[in-house]
Amino acid sequence: MPWNQWQLSRGMGGRLRLESVATLVWNTQVNSADVIHTSFWGGDTDAFVLQAAARGLLADNQVIFTAGETALNSLGEHLPDGAIIGARGPFGPFAPESELNTWFQTEFTERFGTPPTFPAYHMAHALIGLKLAQDKAGVGASTEEVITAFEGLEFDGPGGRVEMSRGNGHQAATEMVYGRLKRVDGEITFTDITRYPADCVNPPEGAETVEWIKAGMPGAECN
Repeated sequence: MPWNQWQLSRGMGGRLRLESVATLVWNTQVNSADVIHTSFWGGDTDAFVLQAAARGLLADNQVIFTAGETALNSLGEHLPDGAIIGARGPFGPFAPESELNTWFQTEFTERFGTPPTFPAYHMAHALIGLKLAQDKAGVGASTEEVITAFEGLEFDGPGGRVEMSRGNGHQAATEMVYGRLKRVDGEITFTDITRYPADCVNPPEGAETVEWIKAGMPGAECN
């Protein structure tokens, strides 16, 4: 569907207005599609899922939610089997098994009444990295010294390995994971889980993302 067939009307802190999502859903129904892709997350995903499910759009098409993991706990009942779900990294149901991840999921769920989704994992990784950088810089270190210690840092968080390997050591990179939703005895599970190494889906240091993709992702290291 051409971009100019609908407009994203933004307000209230950048959240999509419901009428904009309704326009997208309506246009997708009118103009048949082989695949429906969305990178919405959080409240924007909720608005899209509720309106699309009510119109049968999700059941009639292959849908890909690259950041749809945030809707699993609140709106999972509306997501169809076969939907491809991502979590902007190895987070939530795609997080690797580890003692740290088990602790994080248990403590978060007990405190907030719902399992952690990828934004919570991102924040946990940021805090762990900051603590390690502060420890590396030493007691009494200045802000600049902590920043320097953070550059190029590698560490393990509840979502697995984190490498500060982009942006001159200031940008983190992790693997990317997608799975296909499948219900088993009424519970959401995933099949066809595919993991892409960080160096497979992130451009090399110094490369412009769009140009790297246009060139065929040269240098990508994929299993």
